Amino acid sequence: MTDESPQAGPQHDFSAEKTVLRGMFGSFDLIADIVETVTPSDFYRPAHEHIYLAPRSHAGVMSQASGSCRTPELRKRHGN
Repeated sequence: MTDESPQAGPQHDFSAEKTVLRGMFGSFDLIADIVETVTPSDFYRPAHEHIYLAPRSHAGVMSQASGSCRTPELRKRHGN
């Protein structure tokens, strides 16, 4: 992973985090595969952790929804 800031601290890769999240929203089938290896605490940015949790908590309801349908739900739940 790459550290995108000059500060010392844990290594993180924002690009990798975004790729995981895109995969979850791009394919409902990928959610099960991703949650086998990625946990909420694996995300450096708290916002990414919240986004990661959203489709997991709404998997049944949101399985047929498009990404554009999910965006308002994420904003409502997480105040963005």
